[in-house]
Amino acid sequence: RKYVNKGIATNPSYILYAMASELLEKEFRIPDAEKMCLKAIEMAESEGKDSGTLKIKLFLLNLEMGENQKAINISNGLLDIYYDNPDLYFNVGVLYQRLATKLYDEAAVLYKLFNASSEFDESLISIKKMYKEFVQAMNYAQKSKENFLEANDLEIEDTGSREAAAEMRRLVRQIKDIYIPSIQEIAESKGINLN
Repeated sequence: RKYVNKGIATNPSYILYAMASELLEKEFRIPDAEKMCLKAIEMAESEGKDSGTLKIKLFLLNLEMGENQKAINISNGLLDIYYDNPDLYFNVGVLYQRLATKLYDEAAVLYKLFNASSEFDESLISIKKMYKEFVQAMNYAQKSKENFLEANDLEIEDTGSREAAAEMRRLVRQIKDIYIPSIQEIAESKGINLN
């Protein structure tokens, strides 16, 4: 890494910044690796070079850091360009899977608390919030499933994307068939508008 830093100091280039990003990632210094990757993209684009591979790297770094919205924004542009890259579709599927699972877990805790309480108290558990989290979790799970299936269609060998898609399909069904109707019924009985 010392030589790469020396090269950047003497004669900076997008290749050296990309190498620095790789080295920093190997040292688990992901935020620093992201900064170097951004600099590499900036330099590559200013020189008229293809920055697609670097942008995929940036997407993966953001995915690794849990910067979900940044990763989504980056992936939207990448999928338009690299529509035949199964690894990219798989990783976008993983991103949406994480988001779906996180929201589902949060909403399920609220649902269990709600069902465990003997008296309804809207100030403690918001039915609207619980409903919206389940709906958003279902949407993320659907996007995850779609990306896993796209990856499966493009793959030469099986990487588990079909199984991941099936898992997301089960989650969508569970939310759609169990939680959503139950919450709608509760809201209707309490006179709560979910919209």
